[in-house]
Formats: sequence, structure tokens, C-alpha cells
Amino acid sequence: MYLVQVAIFIFFSKMRDLRSLSTKRMAIMNFFVLLQYVPRVLCIYLSCKELKRTPKGGTGETAIWVKGVLNFFMYILASHVLGAIWYFFAIQRMAICWHDACRKENGCDTSTFGCHEHQTFRNIRFLNDLCPISPVNTTLFDFGIYSTILQSGIPGSTNYFEKFSNCFWWGLRNLSSLGSNLEPSIDGWENLFAAFISIIGLLLFLYLIGNLQTYMQLNTARREDHRHKMKVERKMEKKDPETELWLSKNGVPKRLINDIKSQMMVKVRQEVEVDRDADLDYIFSILPRTLQIRIKKYMPITTLKREPMFQNMDENVLKEICRRLKPKKFTEGDIIIEEGKRLKKMVYIVDGLVSIRGEDSSSDFERGAGEVCGEKLVRRLPSTSFPRRVPETESVIAKGDVEALVLTASDVQDMVFEFGRQYFLGTKIFSAKQLEEATNNYLNIIGQGISATVYEGNLPDGTRVAVKKSKTTRPISYSLRVIKEVGVASQIDHINVVRFLGCCLEPQTQALVFKYIPNGTLYDHIHKEEEGRGSSQTQALSLESRIKIASETAEALAYLHSFIPNKPIIHGHVNTKYILLDYDLTAKLFGFGVSRLFIDDDDDDDDDDDEAVAAYVREKLRYLDPEYNQPQALREKSDVYNFGVVLAELLTSRVFENDNEREYCGTQLDANVGLKEWNTASLCWMYRRNPYNMRAFSSEVMGKRNLAWFLSSMENGHLDQILDGEIIVNEATSETAKKVADLAKRCLRSKREERPSMEQVVVELEGLRKFMAEYQRGEDVEPSSS
Repeated sequence: MYLVQVAIFIFFSKMRDLRSLSTKRMAIMNFFVLLQYVPRVLCIYLSCKELKRTPKGGTGETAIWVKGVLNFFMYILASHVLGAIWYFFAIQRMAICWHDACRKENGCDTSTFGCHEHQTFRNIRFLNDLCPISPVNTTLFDFGIYSTILQSGIPGSTNYFEKFSNCFWWGLRNLSSLGSNLEPSIDGWENLFAAFISIIGLLLFLYLIGNLQTYMQLNTARREDHRHKMKVERKMEKKDPETELWLSKNGVPKRLINDIKSQMMVKVRQEVEVDRDADLDYIFSILPRTLQIRIKKYMPITTLKREPMFQNMDENVLKEICRRLKPKKFTEGDIIIEEGKRLKKMVYIVDGLVSIRGEDSSSDFERGAGEVCGEKLVRRLPSTSFPRRVPETESVIAKGDVEALVLTASDVQDMVFEFGRQYFLGTKIFSAKQLEEATNNYLNIIGQGISATVYEGNLPDGTRVAVKKSKTTRPISYSLRVIKEVGVASQIDHINVVRFLGCCLEPQTQALVFKYIPNGTLYDHIHKEEEGRGSSQTQALSLESRIKIASETAEALAYLHSFIPNKPIIHGHVNTKYILLDYDLTAKLFGFGVSRLFIDDDDDDDDDDDEAVAAYVREKLRYLDPEYNQPQALREKSDVYNFGVVLAELLTSRVFENDNEREYCGTQLDANVGLKEWNTASLCWMYRRNPYNMRAFSSEVMGKRNLAWFLSSMENGHLDQILDGEIIVNEATSETAKKVADLAKRCLRSKREERPSMEQVVVELEGLRKFMAEYQRGEDVEPSSS
């Protein structure tokens, strides 16, 4: 830039007078004048470009107003430069006019224009006449856009401020208006200069506006970047304790957590910065292989898979167990699990030692990091039932500080509910909305039970269904029973069992869907007249029909008892209300919800279930096995006993209960009630469960007296007096009824081993059915003997 200015000075000094003026020399001089601005413009452009860059590291950021001022300054500087060039070109234009005028006029010498000549001012009037500027005569010479400066007298003034301000204003005004007010002469260079002003004005305006927009966008981007960084930091603050908890839940000892966490947080930050959800399980999968192996060594799932009882467990269930483990600390001497008490937790030891003490103190031993205590709690997972009480046979005591992961009994119950549905192969799962639509918002009630209501409905394909919906307010508690019933019903396929169609296991809606059986229950058909419930749906049952129903029911029970070797399905409460009939009087066994009662008197935690238990006893006591005197004591022979009561009802058309109430108090039984067959411990145990139901118990005790009366009548030869007279129509029916009564008597024996099996019952009833059929055909046969 300085070299250009030196060149201008040397060149201009040689052209100090107009005698040396020529078009070529003038073009060269103008070139050097303009060339000196090129480096300046380049420096300004690079400086403005540098302002656009985002500062790195800790360098400061230039304020947006500073950037705006610098860009505007370039606009102002351009106005000053254009004004100066305009002034320079105006002087050149005047010199050209003088030079042309002198050439045209005779007697004019170019030496006249030299300032060192004494004749300089001799012909001033002559030159002014040939180059008039006030007023301008375009005929003689058109000064175009330079006439204004020449007319103002500024070139002849020695006041620098006047020259500067006027030139600057002219440049700013025409640059801002994009040269729209300029009226150049026909001179080509003047027109190029005017066009240059218009183009430069437009470019600078666009550049200024563009830069301002860019700076605003950069500022917005920086703000967004700052917000993003703050968001990342907030997420990292949340992820820090989450990562620590994740490591704790995955069995990493506390002494190693900080080291491993710092390595994991690097990956967490990478995920958070790209605005992805930094799921810690996913983060674990992308960690370096060596770090994964290091963490896996401590993870509970790795240890549990080595335990024999967990090796065959479903992978999803095992993962859910690990997910539900909660960190907990124990100190020296803390009893983690107490012998003889209800087992409420499974403990995975992360760090430290525990002492295991069994019933025999000589068998004490220790367990340490990576070992499990109380694993019996999850022994039944996955299963269709869950033991409400699991007694512990060992005590687990902390030796020093112990870090552990704990799984509670309530967690296991929730898992039974959550995962139980996965093991009902082929079972259709209905939504609560589907069942609401099928039952017309549960409009038509066709049955009521202790814990559920049965509604009639229609599926979209026209199938009539019976929807058994829970009415409990404790969904998890009942869901265990629902899952168990679904687990049983979904596996049964027998012509004499009501067909199971599906279920709904949503938290607020637990329901089972069965095929609708249209002809009511066996109870309705037997007792319709005495209860005043006769209808066109029910009909009087002959002895032959009753034996057919009994035989089909027995076949269904025998099927259940032999369904899986060594794992029989026990109905648990067979009675005439759970035997449905279709239009051709085919028996359909129903109701598997209490195939095993969840009753225990070990703990006070389940007192809220006493009402349900008492209600069950009130309804079912007359059908309950006399040897049922402890939790989960139902056996196949319990169903045989209940079936004996059904046979007694079929023969007598009587309900075995009595409205006459007597109180049962304490553990003393009235010797006059005739219940020698009843196990006293059973009645006392049931009484202790809920002493407020004494009157209900006494009523059921009187109902049991009816069974004793039935058996006593048989022994005394008075069976004919208690049989339903409508079913005894001839000698064959009388003999058959006696055979059925004898079978009922054997089913009602107090000792289970003395009762026949359901297979034997089926054989005898089939023989009696054959006898009745042959008798109807007129053949001379004798009923089969027992």
C-alpha cells in the first residue's frame, strides 16, 4: 500500500502541470490512485470475516454491537473514499476542459497552465469563458456529476474541513441512494464511475444487512449452544447419581464405583450431547470390552445364572429380578433374615460377609460378595401361583458392614402378576375396553360370587360369553388368584369343563372369559321349587338325568386329577352351583379360582384377608373336606368328599344347611350337634381366623348335621324316607338310588384313604348309567354292585 502511494507521488510530481497531461497518463495515475485502496479493502474484509468466527476455548467473544459498528464503519469509509475520488476526478475534469479549450483556441500556450509560470493568471478569464461552471454551459463543456463541486468553489478553498465534509456527504448520499440521483455526462469514464458508485452501494448495503443477519444468527446459535451446554450439564448432574445407583444395583462395590463411574460418564456425555437418551443399559453395551468384563464380574445376573435354581429360569424373569433389586446397607449384628419367621426378602451380597446359622448351631458358615441368601423366595417363579408364606429355616446375620441388593416378597408377587400371563400358551388376552363393549358396560349379571361377578356378553363374532370379573379393591392380591385360575383353565380341554376363551389382566380389570352355558346350574334345577325360582330354563330332573350329570362331572374331576402326573389339578369346591348344564343337560364343570386356598395363621400381615376367608367358609364349609385343617391341605380326595355331597343333593334334592342357629364359642363344640366325623382342630382353626363370624360358623355346623342325618338314615335303613320321591318311579330307580347313596356314603368318609378315587367313582356311575339305559330298553339286568 505504501509503495503505491510512493509511486503516485513520483508520477504526480512529473505531471504537476497540464502540459504533460494525456489520456494515457491520466489513466495510469487513476489506476495507481484506486490501487492503493485494494489492500485497505482487503484488510477490512478479512477483519470483518474474522468477526464471524466463533471464538474457541476461553477467548472472549466480540459483542454484536461492536461487529455492527465495524461493518457500518466500512460503509462510512467507502463514502469518504468515493467522495475523495469524486473531488479528484472533478479537478481532472476541469483540467481536461482547460486543455481542450487551449488546443482549440489560437494563441493559447499550454505553458499558461504551469503554476510556476508568471503568466498563469493572464488568461483566467479566457479559460473561464471556454469552461464555464457558473452557470454551466453544456454546449461548450458538460461537467456532468462534477459540476456541483466545481460550482461550490470548494476546489479553490483552503479550508480542509469544508472540502472533507462536502466530499463525504456527496459520497454517503449517492452511495445510500445507489447513485440514483447522478446525471453523468456522455463521458465514458464518468459513466463508469457513476455505475461503480451504484454497484458498490448495492454491494455494501447487501453486505451490511447480510452481516447483521449473520451476526444475529450467530448470536442465536451461541445462545442455543449455551442452552444446550446447560441442558447437557443438568442432564449430567442427574445422570451422575443415576449411574452410581445403576452400578450399585448391578453389584459393583462402593469402593470401585467412583473409578468405574468416571469412565462410564464419558460415554454418557457423548450420548447426552447428541441429544439421545443415555440409557445406562445401552451405555454399558458400548463401553470398552475390558470395562464391560470388569462390571459383569459383579453383576447379580452373572452370579444368579450360576445358581442351580436360577439356571433354568426364563431370561426375562431373571432380568426383572435383577431390575427390582434395591441397594441396602447392614451393620454389624443386623439380623437380615430370621429363622422361623416369614421369608420377606432375598439378599444378594455385594460386599462384606454374613453368617448363616441353621437350626443346628454347629452348621454355621459364611457367605460373601457375589452370593445369595433367601433364594427360596423366588423358587416358584415363573408359576401360576405364589406361596403367601415361605418360612425360613436359617438366620442370616451381618458380620461387619454389608452392602447388599434386596428383593422383597411384594416385588415377587408383582412379578407373578406381570409375568404370569406369558406362560398361558394360546390364551387370548382381552382388553378392558373389549370386555366393556362385549358386556354392554357390564349390564347383565348372571351370577354373584365372593370375589367376582359373572356377566353375560357377546363377542364381535357373535359368540356368547360369560365374563367373570373380579370385584376386589386389592388388584394384586386377587390377581394372583386370577393368574392361577387362568393357568389352570387355559390348559384344560374337556367336554365336561366350561370352555375357557381368554382373560383380561389389566391392573384395574381382572376378568376371565368363558363360553356361555345357557341352561343354568345344577343347583337351580334341583332346588328351583323350594326357592321359588322356577322358570322355563329349568326342568325337573329324572334319576337317569341326575346320574348322567353326576357321571359327567366325575369324568371331568378324574380328568383334572390325572391331567399331569404327580401334579393333579384340584378343583377345591365342587358343588351344585359350579356344575352348569346346557340344553341337552350335559354337565359343564366351572370355577377353578380357589383350587388352593391361600390361608395361613402364621402372620398378622394378612388380617385384611380374613373377611374373604370367612365369607368363603360361610358359603363352602358344608362342602369342605373334614381333614382340611392346615393351609394348602386340599388333595384329590377333597374333591371326592365334595362330590359325595353333590350325590347326596342329587338323591334328596335338599340343601345341606339349616336356618336354626347355635353359637360356637371358644374351642368347645356342642356334643348334641352330631358332628363326630368333623375334625375339631379344623373348626377351631377356622374360628380363630375370625371370631366375629361365630353365628355363621354355627349355622354351617348345623348344615354338617344334615350330612350326619343323611348317613344315619342310611345306616338305620331309612333311606327311602329322605330320597326325593319324584325321582323314585319304579323298582329300578329305587335300587339305583340305593347304589348311588352307597357311593355317596363312601365318598363322605372322614378319612381320605377310605374314600374311592374319582376314577373308581366314574366306573361305578357308568355302570349305573348302563343299567338304567338297559332297563329303559326292557332288558332284564341288575345294577352293578360296588
